[in-house]
Amino acid sequence: MVGINGGFIQFVNLAYGLRALGIDLRTKINTGYNTIEKLITRYAPPVENDTAAYILAVSDITGLSETRILRADIATLARLVRAIITHENGAKYAALVTAEDINEGLAMMRGGPGFNTGTVGFGVATGLFILALYLLATMPKMKQ
Repeated sequence: MVGINGGFIQFVNLAYGLRALGIDLRTKINTGYNTIEKLITRYAPPVENDTAAYILAVSDITGLSETRILRADIATLARLVRAIITHENGAKYAALVTAEDINEGLAMMRGGPGFNTGTVGFGVATGLFILALYLLATMPKMKQ
């Protein structure tokens, strides 16, 4: 964490943002939000989002049923991270985040580089915020 901007935590790089997203997903799954339906409803409540469309998108992208019980293993987390990034940013910009980027962030949850056992879970929005900053910084500039 390097700061806060508009209520969102900022990280030193993309890997730490993806790590935060992975930790938050793992925490939610392990505390009963263990289906895509429950997880996304918690993350993107209907009062603020088209939750049904979000659930469908995550289910389609991951290939997992909306009501299937999820395990918080690295493979499942990687599928969920990819689906959330794709839904939040669109396929074009989600493609800028590689499988290696996701693997690096999730590896940090397991004791990889930068692992800190005292760290608590951050919100999913935190990981997405750093992702959005990364995407903005790497997007091709639009001609005016």
